[in-house]
Amino acid sequence: MALGMSAAPMAAGAPGTADEVTLSVGGNTIGGWTDVEITRGAEHAPNTFDVGLTALGPDGAVTVARAGDACTVAIGGDTVVTGYVDRDVNEGDAASHRLRIIGRGKCADLVDCSAELPNGQVRATSVVDLAMQLAKPYGIVVVLAADTDVGPAVPDTNLNFGETPYDLIAGLSRAAGVLAYENAGGDLVISTVGKVKAASGAAYGQNVQAWSTVNAMDERYQTYVCTHSSIEILGDVSDAGFFYGEQTDPEVKRHRKLFIVQHDVAGAEGAFEFTKRRAIWEAARRQGRGTQVRVTVDSWRDSAGRLWEPNTLVPVDVPGLRLAEKLLVLSSVTYRRDDAGGTTADLFLMPSAAFTPEPIVVQPINTTTDRGQLLPLNP
Repeated sequence: MALGMSAAPMAAGAPGTADEVTLSVGGNTIGGWTDVEITRGAEHAPNTFDVGLTALGPDGAVTVARAGDACTVAIGGDTVVTGYVDRDVNEGDAASHRLRIIGRGKCADLVDCSAELPNGQVRATSVVDLAMQLAKPYGIVVVLAADTDVGPAVPDTNLNFGETPYDLIAGLSRAAGVLAYENAGGDLVISTVGKVKAASGAAYGQNVQAWSTVNAMDERYQTYVCTHSSIEILGDVSDAGFFYGEQTDPEVKRHRKLFIVQHDVAGAEGAFEFTKRRAIWEAARRQGRGTQVRVTVDSWRDSAGRLWEPNTLVPVDVPGLRLAEKLLVLSSVTYRRDDAGGTTADLFLMPSAAFTPEPIVVQPINTTTDRGQLLPLNP
């Protein structure tokens, strides 16, 4: 049938179909895509896809999916995106006709739409509970990964009109020290940095077709000083050190100092602890992101036949990588296929420290009665 359309998904493992990309929509499963770009990440939502093919001529035009349709995208027997078609594009000339289907995972609604909460307030809650409230109208499931501790409830805070659900979730995720991203089923995953190791990695001279290793110092500093005062007013205070946290990066050899104002610390009780944590975080995260590796490998799968998955640990051995630890975290993967490059996967990797979420405290609000009397934040 035209466009490789079939009545049912192709079975994984069947000859020639282990990496066949199929789009399932409206009860039909369409294969035969000649151009494929599917991206999944551990630091963002949603997952995205862009697939296309060229027919023999204008008469070959077939509508296989319409913008707004619910769909799933699979590689062999593995689902990689569950969501919706954003755009269906027909283009061509007198000699040819091209069809493209572009879409995103379910979490696109959390990224695009405005957040809705009763009374416009976030009551003291955990990031998981808040995510469930925000995701429920869209039919999105929130999954807490195994061994993930989201910590205590954060204080109450206001919802700003126009703020998206994902804005709120990402902010509270940073406060809880976790990542928030979309899985292949369209669920929103709350997780710590990955601990699962891929069966194989990316090695120069074996499966790497191209690579880029960036070792950067321009955004790193020798000393990080975190404070919750934006001006120097503490010189005469004997315990001024209480208000500051300081951390050094021993790999930065010359004098480079950065002051960071921690505006969002709520109350003096936790001020010192959080300014210290922020300074440590700033040094570690900038050090981690000072090493970035991009590789193009010759397969969408590792040696065990598993697709490259975001937030997994991948052994990396390429020229220019100066780290003693060669096990990096996969930040994002793009599965590609076209006539020029064949079937490849673009992997973007960084050290684990690069994914350490920012230690912040959400500033609580004061709720009042119409008489101006303060009400307890947690009655």
